[in-house]
Amino acid sequence: MGSIAMSEKEKDPEQCQHAKGSEAMPKTIEAAVHFLMNALPQKYQLTITNMDADEIGESAVSLIKYIQDAFDLVSGNMELIRSCSEEAGCEVEHPEDASAFILSRLVTELAKSKT
Repeated sequence: MGSIAMSEKEKDPEQCQHAKGSEAMPKTIEAAVHFLMNALPQKYQLTITNMDADEIGESAVSLIKYIQDAFDLVSGNMELIRSCSEEAGCEVEHPEDASAFILSRLVTELAKSKT
């Protein structure tokens, strides 16, 4: 399959849709996944849906960075990190781990919508 790396335009915080610019920053995993399903271009959603776990793992760096930036995980969205901990059943302390958990839920939701 193809890579899901985002183009430079999509990485630019001024050009891509971020939760930071919305009225309400997602505080739960469900809200974060819903936001991503609306914010990510359809071609990325299709690419993610058609990738197996190994391919997603290899290409996830740009999406994890996007999730961290979009949801302000590095500098302050502790509610969303707590939501990840609750869903995971263990303490999620690092933004990278929260982002990976959100990405995992996004993959699950995209797979459900495919069927």
